[in-house]
Amino acid sequence: MRGWEIELEAARPIVAEGLRLCLAGDESAGLARYRSVAFPQHFAHLPLGLHIDMLREGGRDEAADALTAITLGGGGDLAWKAARAGVSDADRAAEYARFFAAGLGNPHMVDRYLRALTRLGRTDDVAAIFDPARLLHTVKVDVGDAAQALLDREAEGRESERQSVYKMRMLRGLNRIPEFDALLAACRAETAAYTARWAASGHPLARLVPNDFEIRAWGLISRGEGYNSRHQHPVGWATGVYYPIGLPEAIGGGSLCVGGWRDPAPAGWPTAKIRPEAGLLVLMPSYYVHWTEPLGAPGLRLSVAFDAVPA
Repeated sequence: MRGWEIELEAARPIVAEGLRLCLAGDESAGLARYRSVAFPQHFAHLPLGLHIDMLREGGRDEAADALTAITLGGGGDLAWKAARAGVSDADRAAEYARFFAAGLGNPHMVDRYLRALTRLGRTDDVAAIFDPARLLHTVKVDVGDAAQALLDREAEGRESERQSVYKMRMLRGLNRIPEFDALLAACRAETAAYTARWAASGHPLARLVPNDFEIRAWGLISRGEGYNSRHQHPVGWATGVYYPIGLPEAIGGGSLCVGGWRDPAPAGWPTAKIRPEAGLLVLMPSYYVHWTEPLGAPGLRLSVAFDAVPA
């Protein structure tokens, strides 16, 4: 059993205790149990939507509202009926659509909705939700020397093979490092303009785009072998990647790729390959599946990634 699976099994009795406490009237203690395991690797697999419905049936509407917010912020799924065995893709898609129409959703739920639509052959609906012409955005940002700031702290970064990060050093908490303040302010301004355009558009999920958000940023340093496997960002709404430096022409790898969970991408899913350039900022919905190519040769690849998390 893998580490996250062990953690998930440990989380199950904790949320069960949270539900019991909330139903018994001790909502503060019960919600604290849920918050203690509010991580996407857990929440995506826990029946939190069912717990919310049980709280409403028990007359605990305030606790249900609070758990809804915790679930959405933690990358969980409100559509518990869709997760049951034997549920048709049409019913699964309809349940997600009802939540989105009510203004409730996160990237994890959008991904499950897109997969159901794909299996139903509703490729036009899938393409409209991805809409890369509108939502895959690149812009040049000229701010400070983020490359040197990252390299100065390379030793502080941790090599990780958890989630999508392989053989790279990850430097967390860039929000707390003054040398990145100007860059992150510029990224926030570009992201605010991006999300405002999205919210004002006719996009199917425009009403889910947050009016306010916080930027959570981290740095990645790769020297040859490092790469990101296919993944999404389950708690943000928009995701950005900034490149302080480009790559030499002699290095063929290192591009940021957008596509599906498998190759070739299903009909309606976007495909793109973006090569790092100095000062390039890439913005996309957090439900986009993306990854990076290994450099394939000795070299240096630097990036600052961030999520725009609903405030």
